[in-house]
Amino acid sequence: MVSVLAVMQLTLATVALEPAAPVPLVRADDSQPVLAATPIKFGAAFDVGLPSGLELAPYVRPLEWLQLDLALGHDGAAFGLGGGLTLGALESSFTPTLSVDAGHFFRGDLSGKLGAVTGLDLSKYTWAKQFDFDHVEAQAGVLFGWPNVRFYVRAGVSYLHATLHDFSASLQAATHDTTLTAADPTLTAIAPSARAGMMVSF
Repeated sequence: MVSVLAVMQLTLATVALEPAAPVPLVRADDSQPVLAATPIKFGAAFDVGLPSGLELAPYVRPLEWLQLDLALGHDGAAFGLGGGLTLGALESSFTPTLSVDAGHFFRGDLSGKLGAVTGLDLSKYTWAKQFDFDHVEAQAGVLFGWPNVRFYVRAGVSYLHATLHDFSASLQAATHDTTLTAADPTLTAIAPSARAGMMVSF
């Protein structure tokens, strides 16, 4: 009985003397690194171009390579609305870009400007005095400058669509025959396009 108690006491003493297995310590700074989210940037762009005219376009940049904008424009005769997107390394000081824009200009008197382009006197034609059109542009360009102020130039192609309103009145004015009537025709064209402007990030 004494020997059994002695063995038990020796065993307990041995267990007590054995060092406990170390418990790994986890510090807050040893956790997996968290990737910082790219801050969303806002700003405004101002440019001049063909066929887009003058445009002021507030924009949002949710990603470093993507910019979305809404535009208010003027083609020299009437206001228009539009929007588009731009792709590129938009946070760098110099980057090539790809852009797609679309918009609509409301009715306005473009008889003088269209007449200057065509060499014709369009002042008596109703359709030229209430000319509106849609446009879609695809352009490549470059963006350069400082973090909060950038400049850009772009060039590409545009698709244009227009309806010649009140065409019967124009036909009658041209032929001096009030009996002639015609449906309003539509025009489509593919033409060069270009823009140059600047953008400011807030």
